[in-house]
Amino acid sequence: YGIVLYRNYLEPVDWESVEDTFNIELTIGPKGTGIEAQIQSVQANFADAIPGGTLPSAKPDIVQEEILFLCYPELFITINTVQKFHNLDALLVTGLTRMNKYSGYRNSFKWTGDFTEHSENISVLFMDAIPDGIRDEVGFRRELNKAFVAFSTGPEDLKAMSIATGNWGCGAFAGIPQSKAAVQLMAATLAKRNLVYVTFSEPLEGLEEFYQQLREHNVKVCELFEVMKKHYTSRDNFFKDVIRDVIERRN
Repeated sequence: YGIVLYRNYLEPVDWESVEDTFNIELTIGPKGTGIEAQIQSVQANFADAIPGGTLPSAKPDIVQEEILFLCYPELFITINTVQKFHNLDALLVTGLTRMNKYSGYRNSFKWTGDFTEHSENISVLFMDAIPDGIRDEVGFRRELNKAFVAFSTGPEDLKAMSIATGNWGCGAFAGIPQSKAAVQLMAATLAKRNLVYVTFSEPLEGLEEFYQQLREHNVKVCELFEVMKKHYTSRDNFFKDVIRDVIERRN
């Protein structure tokens, strides 16, 4: 079928009313691998609002979006065909083939040869984060809606696939990994999409246990939403504090 682009637009979600409990599958990806290694999943691109990030450029600052473009050069078509993203849209590109291998990150990035290990058709999901991370409720709702529209994008056969994601918007955009992980779990639960969480280096400490507790306590998305209003700028003890407050709020 060649390269197919799906752009999706949705209305904002009333997160206070989402009664769904957390029943998707969360898999922690293996250490030392990137999102592009998850060939059985739709691969999240932590996109710039204008597709392509710093590419094409001679600037040697190659981060996640640039790496995906260089692994899958067919993505360069989006630079000329896709307009700037807004708060309630996302893009899925299907029919991609990986062509390049690499090592390193940012200034240490280098091409290491042609990729010949497989010729699977790959799908990449563009989801742009808010610059400077979540700092208020407006930003919190924006990121929830953006993640939800992204996870809801594409044809039904691809919606059955898990999404390989990670610390979305937590590099140059200065997001807090713990709160952004919680946001993606909430959005994925509403969209009914399983997640593979990949961080390349060290796993996000406490995430797996946090999700287990959300399930054990039958926490609703709307409950987590209310508690998260107090914690989206927190980093230390985020997961423990959020679970504690969810339980206390019920009493």
